[in-house]
Amino acid sequence: MLQMIDPKVWERMGIYDPEQFIDRYLKIELKQVIGTDMQITSKSAVVGFKNLHELREVIFRYADFKTAEDVGLVLPEPTVNVIEVDMDQAQERKYAGYVEEIEDSLKSTDMRDKAQILGLLARMALVSIHSDLDEGYDWKTAASADVDPISPKFKAMAKRVNAAQHCGHIVFCDNVAAHRWIVQTLVKHGVPEKRIAVLNAVVAKNTADRQRIALEFNGSDETAPIYDVVVANAVAYEGIDLQRRTCEIHHIDLPWEPATLQQRNGRGVRQGNTLDAIAINYYFAKRSQDGMRFNLIQGKRGWMVNLIKSQDRDTNNPGAQMNLGPDEILLMISRDPERTRQMLDALKEKAEAERRAKIAEHARRTLYKANARFRRAEYKTGEIAAQLRAEGEELLEELSELDPQAWPFYPWAVNVREKEILVGDAGVVLYEGLRVGVKSAYSDRKDYAEFGRVRGEKVGVRRYGAYDFVAYEAKDAAISMLKPENLHASWDFDADLEGALRGLEALGGWDWRLSEGIASSSFSWQYASDQFMRRVWERLGAKITEALAGTAGYYSRGQRVPVVKQGKLVIAKQEGIRDGRVLAFHLDGWRAFLQMAEQGLLDKSLSHTDLQDAADFWFARKVPRGILSTEKYKEDLEEALYS
Repeated sequence: MLQMIDPKVWERMGIYDPEQFIDRYLKIELKQVIGTDMQITSKSAVVGFKNLHELREVIFRYADFKTAEDVGLVLPEPTVNVIEVDMDQAQERKYAGYVEEIEDSLKSTDMRDKAQILGLLARMALVSIHSDLDEGYDWKTAASADVDPISPKFKAMAKRVNAAQHCGHIVFCDNVAAHRWIVQTLVKHGVPEKRIAVLNAVVAKNTADRQRIALEFNGSDETAPIYDVVVANAVAYEGIDLQRRTCEIHHIDLPWEPATLQQRNGRGVRQGNTLDAIAINYYFAKRSQDGMRFNLIQGKRGWMVNLIKSQDRDTNNPGAQMNLGPDEILLMISRDPERTRQMLDALKEKAEAERRAKIAEHARRTLYKANARFRRAEYKTGEIAAQLRAEGEELLEELSELDPQAWPFYPWAVNVREKEILVGDAGVVLYEGLRVGVKSAYSDRKDYAEFGRVRGEKVGVRRYGAYDFVAYEAKDAAISMLKPENLHASWDFDADLEGALRGLEALGGWDWRLSEGIASSSFSWQYASDQFMRRVWERLGAKITEALAGTAGYYSRGQRVPVVKQGKLVIAKQEGIRDGRVLAFHLDGWRAFLQMAEQGLLDKSLSHTDLQDAADFWFARKVPRGILSTEKYKEDLEEALYS
C-alpha cells in the first residue's frame, strides 16, 4: 500500500523485493505445526518482527494510528466474562465419536482418512454449540426440525439476557440454524419473541432491512426501542450501528482472527453508547476447542498492538510460541485423555526426531554459507573483505537463535571465523585442532582423538598416542554420534604427542615409508593438523630429509622435495636434497613455497607441473593456477595460502 503513495519508499531503504523485506523485518523460525493431514511437521513460521524502529519510521511517515483514548472519545468500559458450561449428554456422545474418528484417522496410512480431520474438527466446534448443529440444518429447516432448541450455551446466555431486559443485547453466532434455536431458547426463558431481531442474510436480505433493525434496536430520545435482543452473524460486523443502548455482547462461538472479534465488540463498545459500562461475555464448552481458540486470538491481538504502539525494536508473536501440536489439541478435546496421550506419544517422539534433524540440516547449510564468506574474506582486502565477514557474522547470528536442544553445537560453530569447518550429518561441527573424548565401549576410560585438516567432505582424525591420521566423512557413524559433552575433552596433549613422536622415531625407514610423499598410505599426513606436523618436523625433520637424500633406486623415483638453494627454489631428489635448506612440510613451509614462486625466486627450468608435483609430494596441497604468470594468479595464490 505504501508503494502506491511513494513508489520508491522501500528502494530508499535498500529493499528491492519481498524476500529482502522478509529478511529485514521478520523473525522466521522452524516450528512444529499441524498439516491438513494432522501430521506434525516443521514449517517456517513468523515468530515476530525485528528492526521495528525502521519499519515504524516508514509507516508513521505516511499514516497515523489513534485509539479512542488518544483522541478523547468517551467509550463504555468493557468487562470481560468467560462463562464455562458443561456439554450435555448428546454433545458429549457426538464429541467423543468425532474424537474417536480423528484418532482412527491419525493411525490410518490412507491420506484420504487424514484429509477429513479438519472437517471433523469443524463439526466438533458446531457440536460444542448445540448437539444437532452438525446435521446440516439451515434457517428454514431448523424451524421444523424435531430438535430441542436449548443447549447449555444457549441456556446460560438466555439467563443473562433475561436478568437484564432493560437494555440491549447482541448475540453473535455465525451459524444461521443456531439463530433459530437461540430465538426459541430466549423465548422459553422469558424474553418476548417480538423483542428479538435477527440480523443474517436470510432474514435481513438488504441494507434497508438491516438499518431498520438497527434503528428499532437503538431507539432514540423520542422513540422507544422495539427490540431488546439482536441475534447476528457477519452481516452485522460492519456498517451497522447498534451501540446506543447495548449493555451486553454475547459470543456463542469465536472467529479465528482478532480483527473479526474486534468488529463484533465494536458494535457496542463505540462512541454514542449511552451506558458507562458494557459486558463482553464469552461462552466456552468445557473440554472443547473454545479456550484454545480464544487464547490464540488474544495472543495475535497483543502482538499486532505491540507492532504499532510499542517502542521495542523486536517483538514476538505469542501465537507462534504456542507450538500447538496434535497432543495439545486432541488432549483438550479427548474424552479419554490418558488413552489419547499414549497414542500420541509415539507420534510425538518421531516428530521430535524429525524436527531436530531438520534444524540440524538447516544449521549445516547455514554454517557452510558462513564458512564460504569467512574463507573468501581471508584473501580479500578492504571493503570487500569487511562485507564478507559481516555477512558471515549475520549467518552466525542466525545460528545463535536456533533451539540449542535441537542443535547444541553453536559454541563450536564460531570457530568458522578462523578455520575451515566440516559439519556432520547430525550437525556436529568439526575443524582442525578440535579434540574429543568418547567413553570406551570396553571400559570406563575415555578414548581421545585430535581432528586434523578438513579436505572437502573429509576430515583427518588421530587417536591418542597414534602417529597416523584416518580420514572420516561427515556422514560416518563415528562422526554423527559425537555429542557436545564429547567436545569438551581435555588431556595432556604434550604427553600424547611425545608418545606419538617416540613411536615415529622408533620406525626408521623413512626412505621407503615416504616414497610417495606425506600422503603415504602409512600415515595419511595430508589430513594431519598443522600443530602435529610442526612437532614432527621439529623432532624428525632432519632425520627424514637425510633418509630421503640417501634413498636410491625404486624408492627415489617419486621424490619431489622443495629446497632453497642460493636463494632460489629448486625441486630436488636423492643427493640434491642436501644441496640447500629443505622447506618444512607444515603450513609455514607451504607459504614460503608459494611466496618464492610468486616472487620468481625459483629455478628457471621449473614448470607449473613441477611445482604441483612437489606440492603433492611434500605438502599435499594444490598450487594455484597461473602462479608462473604475472597478475592473473594473484587471487588464486592468496587463496592457496590458506588452503
